[in-house]
Amino acid sequence: MEEPFYPPAPVPPPRPLGPVRAMRAVLRNPIELWHEGMYRSDLTALPLLGRRFVTVTSPALAQEVLLDRAGSFRKSPLVQRMLVPGMGEGLLTAEGADWAAQRRAAAPLFRPAAVRELGPGLSRIAAQAAEALAAGLPARGDAAVTVDQALQRVTLDIVVATLFGDETATGIDRAAVARDVVRYLHTHGNVELADYLSLGEGWPRRRHLGRGAVRRLRAAAAAVARRGGGGGLIGRLTATEGLSEAQVVDNVVTFIGAGHETTALGVAWALSILAHRPALQEALGAEVAATCPDRPATVDDTLPLHGRVLDETMRLYPPAPAVGRAPREALELGGVPLTPDDHVTVSIWVIGRHHAHWPDPGRFDPDRFRDDAPPRHRFAYMPFGGGPRICIGAALARGEMRVLLAEIMRRVRVAPESGHVPRPQLSITLRPKGGLKVRARRA
Repeated sequence: MEEPFYPPAPVPPPRPLGPVRAMRAVLRNPIELWHEGMYRSDLTALPLLGRRFVTVTSPALAQEVLLDRAGSFRKSPLVQRMLVPGMGEGLLTAEGADWAAQRRAAAPLFRPAAVRELGPGLSRIAAQAAEALAAGLPARGDAAVTVDQALQRVTLDIVVATLFGDETATGIDRAAVARDVVRYLHTHGNVELADYLSLGEGWPRRRHLGRGAVRRLRAAAAAVARRGGGGGLIGRLTATEGLSEAQVVDNVVTFIGAGHETTALGVAWALSILAHRPALQEALGAEVAATCPDRPATVDDTLPLHGRVLDETMRLYPPAPAVGRAPREALELGGVPLTPDDHVTVSIWVIGRHHAHWPDPGRFDPDRFRDDAPPRHRFAYMPFGGGPRICIGAALARGEMRVLLAEIMRRVRVAPESGHVPRPQLSITLRPKGGLKVRARRA
């Protein structure tokens, strides 16, 4: 019986931070702002920079914001300032009737049958990448691997292939697109001081360094759309009634920003935990060997243990740790009056570690997600958000993560890297500051 394992996380402050320390925490790593009391309460309000920052830490209030009263809230202007320059008016940033029309138009592309059509290419790339990872390890002994970087290269291949399709048919240089994706993601994804101060885009920001990459990505997507696609998702979006070329391009950049990094990080965090669970790795290897002994795993393969490991990983390390909203008009939430100037954060990170909803919340325990586990509030676990704006690609992301983890567990075993402690840092996604390092050997 393995000893209980508590994956590393920032230690919450024992009490609320003062305004200066709170602002530093917000700019450095917002997880550090969420104090101990928030993991036992429903809602917290903090006055800062002339407005109130309200953090929702209750599943019931999260449901109220994201589902029951979704029409009373809009996307947070703070988050929009960060996302719109890159993503335009795609599904992640559009509002109201424009968003609803795009969602209806794109939804068929992410139904199970459509996801299955994308599956073979995904499985092939995952299997090839896992084989290359194993082949690069020594025949005896182990080697250091930074798994988040390795997996981001794999999911980058998957997202470019899935979106842009056949390289020959489209004439697109995938390597150039991949370089621009990396530049885009490295320069976008953080709310900066200028955003909090509501300064115009004329003020310098890190994301401005990625403007050229964004322009080239948009031009590549537009070129593929005009040619009718190459068997990829761009072609399907272009053929979808109700989406203009501009909306197709906006959504391509949105899918790149929202889909590539989150999937890689979900599997990378899982591997960093599994490094401490050797018996569980053997069980995962046995499951994939029994399910698909002579072929790559597919998105149709259930792989229940893999699913539970990934679910528990995303509870502790949600790929998108927070959702930002703002009231459309004056209203009350959890007994607290709010105005349209207030910023509301639904903290998926805190809700996933809340003492009232998860026994021993810091402990890694995939059995929490067994079919016979005790019932929980539907919004106590929401790694892909919740309500009508839940991630449209959630099923594809889950399938991709299962396939990636399965193909790695078929070939590789991981152990802790001595002296390395992962440090989760919240931007739009939950990135590991300094990387996720493990020792890897051939299975």
